[in-house]
Amino acid sequence: MNEVRPIHLPGASALAVVLQRTQAALAAWARDWVNDEQRLASLKAGSADAEDLQASQEFEAMQGARGCVWVRHGARDRASFAQAVAGADLMPRATFADEWIADLVDQAWKVRNRVLCEALVGAVQSAPSSQGCPWPAHLSNVGSGAVRISCESLGLLAIADAGVWSLVPPTERKDARLPALVPLERAARRASLQLEVALGSVELDLPKVMDLRRGDVLRLPARIDQPFAVTCEGKPIARAMLGEAGGHKAIRLNAKTTTERT
Repeated sequence: MNEVRPIHLPGASALAVVLQRTQAALAAWARDWVNDEQRLASLKAGSADAEDLQASQEFEAMQGARGCVWVRHGARDRASFAQAVAGADLMPRATFADEWIADLVDQAWKVRNRVLCEALVGAVQSAPSSQGCPWPAHLSNVGSGAVRISCESLGLLAIADAGVWSLVPPTERKDARLPALVPLERAARRASLQLEVALGSVELDLPKVMDLRRGDVLRLPARIDQPFAVTCEGKPIARAMLGEAGGHKAIRLNAKTTTERT
């Protein structure tokens, strides 16, 4: 028997909880390292798609208590992050002059990633590594539960596996109370049904139907002084006679029709 694979299809409310947890964690980090929480305005959380989940050597992995997080560390990501931490004025010289700036940026990067991992999948269990936590193949399956976290102004693009959902509380369902029951007769008072009175039917060949003109007379098999059927939603319910009331065509019910049940 094949192993049953859990399916995670997060809704908007669940993703909102993930975003809220991540934003709170990164806001505390930002106050210490960039002193500009406005950079978190571009923070987004959503289900990871196939393009996000392509295996790449540009991701470093962190093993958390409940799952894994992969953070992209390409040159563009590092440059955006360095400008956020050290400022645009210092960064042109940081790559070839001031080692302390490079050390500062590197330390801020490690702290940010650790804070991110703790917020998503629990405390980090091992040092970040590009090979320590392999990229599982099932991560790209539909319903894997993988989440994409991004913040362009901080050079952040991270993927968390389904372990992220273990820290998200289940959605509370509101108690939807049904209206009180009412007697059937009262509930059916406003119901509408279609009554049909069939005076009779006749069968004609198609050529004769095509030749019908105004003034033609069709002879019905039933006499006008004989009772005819009254139907409700296609089922006979009574027999009636044709008459007149208040200057309008009318019918008078003579007898109810009993339907044989099978």
